[in-house]
Amino acid sequence: MSKNKSSKHKSVSTPPAGAIPSGSAYDQMDNLIAMLGHTAANGTLYSKISFSTSDKDGLDGLELVFRQAMQKAIQEHDVPQFRKAYVAMDRILGIDLENYEGLVLHFPAEGKTLNQSPSELCLAFKAWPIVAEIFKLSLAHTGLALRQAIDSPAQLFYRLGTWLIAPDLHSEVAGITQVANEAVFLFLSELKPIAQAQGLDLKPLIQGIPFLKQLPPLEQIFWTQYAALSD
Repeated sequence: MSKNKSSKHKSVSTPPAGAIPSGSAYDQMDNLIAMLGHTAANGTLYSKISFSTSDKDGLDGLELVFRQAMQKAIQEHDVPQFRKAYVAMDRILGIDLENYEGLVLHFPAEGKTLNQSPSELCLAFKAWPIVAEIFKLSLAHTGLALRQAIDSPAQLFYRLGTWLIAPDLHSEVAGITQVANEAVFLFLSELKPIAQAQGLDLKPLIQGIPFLKQLPPLEQIFWTQYAALSD
């Protein structure tokens, strides 16, 4: 897991006129990744941007392309395209997606928009597979297991727990439960070898999660997955 990063909205050089390509949101994203990124032999994406000679307007234009691709992926439940956009925003533009509220939900009838994090936008489109992917990507960051960033593992658990008990999401409980089970299993699987190496059990950690008592369905999922890992 890489170190939990603070938000790094950096300015970049404004691309020349016509440098940001036309076409679908995914095509634009692919072209920008090819233009601004370099993939090493180990598969890690690196940025070609020189931040020391960059400007804020350039960042905004580039970020918009990746943001539109990410929003489209959430709307279409397209996990591979979402992962591509998430990784590119992080690696090329240095944007910490665990603290990101740049996705936009429109309310045309009210004449307003609302900035949301990736997981919050997933709720609007019932994109539960994308929530699972966000959790995997977030879990790949290092830092405190229960850090409190917007889309950190702890915050995603809290979202899942509140969604499981929301009356207006009753018809979605099966899909949310599947994501919650997968997320809890991955989380406890990551922590178990660390705890064992220190001669500790996961039970006190689970009991110490402050919001679980407020969210009985999520608490039950934690204990079910704990029992499965203890067999």
